[in-house]
Amino acid sequence: MKQKNLIVLAALTVVVVFAAMQARKPGTSAAPAEGSGERFFEGLRDRINDIARIEVSQGGETITAIKSGEEWGIEEVGGYPAEFKPVKEALMAISDLEIVEAKTADPARHAELGVSDPTDAVESSTMVVLKDDAGGVLASFIAGTAKPGRNPKLYARRTGEDQSWLLKGSLNLKSNATAWMDKQIANVTADRVARVTVTHADGEVLDVHKDRPDDANFSVSSIPEGRELTAETIANSMGSALSYLRFEEVRPVGELDLESLPVATAEIRTWEGVVVMARIAEDGDRTWVTFESRYEDPPVPAPLPEDEPEDGVEAEDEGHDDEHDHAGHDHEGDEAEEDDDLPDPEVVKAEILALNEKMTPWAYSFPTWKQSNFTKRMDELLKPPAPVEDEETLDPSTGEFFEALDVPGDDEAGSDSQ
Repeated sequence: MKQKNLIVLAALTVVVVFAAMQARKPGTSAAPAEGSGERFFEGLRDRINDIARIEVSQGGETITAIKSGEEWGIEEVGGYPAEFKPVKEALMAISDLEIVEAKTADPARHAELGVSDPTDAVESSTMVVLKDDAGGVLASFIAGTAKPGRNPKLYARRTGEDQSWLLKGSLNLKSNATAWMDKQIANVTADRVARVTVTHADGEVLDVHKDRPDDANFSVSSIPEGRELTAETIANSMGSALSYLRFEEVRPVGELDLESLPVATAEIRTWEGVVVMARIAEDGDRTWVTFESRYEDPPVPAPLPEDEPEDGVEAEDEGHDDEHDHAGHDHEGDEAEEDDDLPDPEVVKAEILALNEKMTPWAYSFPTWKQSNFTKRMDELLKPPAPVEDEETLDPSTGEFFEALDVPGDDEAGSDSQ
């Protein structure tokens, strides 16, 4: 009996030793207690500030966010600044991933969970690599199929391991560069704009302006004789050219040949003295816009129109003070108030410096509806010309015009017959 117990004990010992050896084999990980709350990457949160590089690969595309000082940029777009919010959210979400349970360790079944190695043909999986500034890998894994809901989960496996896992948490990692960027580059609202002048490469100039900051609509200069605007508000969109300006694509200026195919320039002037010059050019199948800002003395608003006396009523000028109107209002005070409304020129120049630092090194492509504000033409603002009356008539048989003949009416025909 004792001999039999010894044999069973020896067999159990062999099984335990074999299991321990398997757990230490490359490509496998010892499974923690399921639902224990163990982090997928223990200690990563403590080193989150050491992360200096994020690589996200999906479907053959890779986006790399790199840290320089306290700022992040996108390597594939010349280091264009990344928005901090999606970077922070991604790093916190990765460091907080918790193991729920072990799943398959069979590579043939990885595709079922979306944790196959990402390739051009496999777009359901995403490889994520986090490195420090020396290039050391702090975390590397393949994120697979997500299970959204009140308690979101996803499948994943560490790079180089066959074991896959069900994790508690969610990730929103995209291999689209613009998803990591703050796409709004300016917000100069229409109420600040005094004038917009668009000059086309063929010489056409379109100028819209306000006489005073409180004007409701932009006026259009030099409307051709006999033509009229489609609506009094039609030019207002041009004043909003820099309002909530968000790009679709961005490239370093030096990567594009913007001198060969110029389309137009658009000069936007504000009441505070900001002058933004936009240069529009074509390169390939896209239209690109570059910007440069400068300071000029603010434009002077037109004086308020004086009230005209009604017909037959003579203005009462007796006792009128040239410096005051009938209500005792001081016109010189008006001008002083308007000057007081203007910000300090140094504040305006600081704004211009910030605009140039953000915008000048880059060329931007915008949605068509927004980009059109920089390239409007006069004819787009006007009603179609009235048809020209012509006494000539088209002969449908020959396609030529001939003079219409006077055909006698019934009365004339009757009188002739008499």
